Amino acid sequence: MSPETPTRPRTERQHARPLSSQRRLRVAAAHLRLGMFVSDLDRPWSDTPFLIHGFAIDSKIELSTLRRYCRHVHVDLERSTQESADLLRAIGPLGLESGDGAPDTLTDAPDEPAAAAAADGGDTQAQAAGDGPRARAPARTFRARSDVHISRDTRRRFRELVDGRPPEGARAGPDTLAGRALGRIRGLFGAGGERARAGAVTLPRALREELVASLPAGERLRAWPVRHGAREEMPRARQAHARAEKTLGALFEQVRAGNAPRLDQLEVDARHLADSMADNPDALLWVSHLRDELLSAHQQGLRVGLYMAALARRLGLPREAMAQAAMVGMLADIGKTRLPRALLEKPGMLNPAEYGIVKEHVRLGLDLLGAAGGLAAGVARGIAEHHERLDGSGYPKGLGDGAIGAFGRMAAIADSYAGLTMPRAYASPLAPQDALMNLFQWGGSSFDAALVEEFVRAIGVFPVGTLVELSGGEVAVVREQDPQRPLSPRIRLLTWPDRRPLAVSLEVDLPPRARQDATSGPGRIARGLASGSVRINRTARTSEEPSAR
Repeated sequence: MSPETPTRPRTERQHARPLSSQRRLRVAAAHLRLGMFVSDLDRPWSDTPFLIHGFAIDSKIELSTLRRYCRHVHVDLERSTQESADLLRAIGPLGLESGDGAPDTLTDAPDEPAAAAAADGGDTQAQAAGDGPRARAPARTFRARSDVHISRDTRRRFRELVDGRPPEGARAGPDTLAGRALGRIRGLFGAGGERARAGAVTLPRALREELVASLPAGERLRAWPVRHGAREEMPRARQAHARAEKTLGALFEQVRAGNAPRLDQLEVDARHLADSMADNPDALLWVSHLRDELLSAHQQGLRVGLYMAALARRLGLPREAMAQAAMVGMLADIGKTRLPRALLEKPGMLNPAEYGIVKEHVRLGLDLLGAAGGLAAGVARGIAEHHERLDGSGYPKGLGDGAIGAFGRMAAIADSYAGLTMPRAYASPLAPQDALMNLFQWGGSSFDAALVEEFVRAIGVFPVGTLVELSGGEVAVVREQDPQRPLSPRIRLLTWPDRRPLAVSLEVDLPPRARQDATSGPGRIARGLASGSVRINRTARTSEEPSAR
């Protein structure tokens, strides 16, 4: 036997075909590494805290959770990082199980030092697994965010929120998750079974009373039914979005030129946005996500404004309040037009002095808008408070819980979500559901927990217009939400499983999870994709649409 040939235990059986020709391998959970794509488990996904069924291991938390719940998993080599796939092929069958049949060998879990090395992405794991060659840890190909840490408990609670289940030990009182879910059911039956995104009956009492007190005389909170289909609403949504984007862009240019902004036309455009949002939110959200590239400042503001309007609709606010919420989002960062561009686009961390300058954008924006005149008091307050946090850690005043208005608490969530999901000079974007889980984790400390829940329901776990990867490897774009089945939206298929574009995209409704095959696809969403991670034409013609002439 040559010295290059690694020795193998006698209990090993030879593979029917070489590892290099296999796509899916069965791997002992103790031997998992960062970068490996877990396509299936040795137990139902519902028995674990994982919300997404199929994902690339990207953190120590995911590694430890997989080891806690599973003895082995299936790893997809083609969807794993190149480094981790090469490592599995280099190690050979020791510690692996073929995806085609019986295990080649069942390995015991390594000792604690080896397991710790695997979690850290070190080279010790390869040596603990056998005598195969050493392999380097998978390299991260993107800039990691230091502000993102999703705990296992957060994943569990987030899944309970999505599933509509009460947390363990919760009572079904009016202000609990179960109580609000019961209220939604009653509200739906009371509305004649219309497909509506629930209104005031879902809200905690304190928040509901605060919102009611802010309304003009004669107005009330209400549930907004979807009056038009997304396709029917699309022309109006496109027009409203285009007008608002043009007006907001001109307004930002006015400010850069040193002129006071004129707000009258933007107020008109905000009302048009609110009208379209009230009748079908999916249409506007679809239009706003057609661009995947780095957005300009006013385009970012418009998207935050739409998130604000969607949340206001979800809360049952009237159209005028929806328009005001959109104004808060669109104008929240207008003060940044007076800051040095190099500072805003700095790729690294800001030092304390630089951060102090950036925080001045709130004051600068309020001064600019104050000079314009005519801004509603609620809108001005929302802009002033969009960086405040419940625990007092925000700015400019360090306000705490009870001192921040509803628009300010809403804007903190919408602006933070946009910041986490849009490409930035200093960090790569997160997939939508990861961003939502981070907001959910920060709920109760930085953000209003009840408003975070309603924001998740307002835009969906997989928001309209965002890209997703299906369990079979296909890439699709979310086309329309189903509030009753948040994990099974209507999608537009864009690629084959190998990522080759479809000549004609196909729109399909994903089946309920109870009928989804756990091993084949398409049929379920495996994970959401971050903005810009895949270059795909989201607007590819469908089989129902005529070709352009």
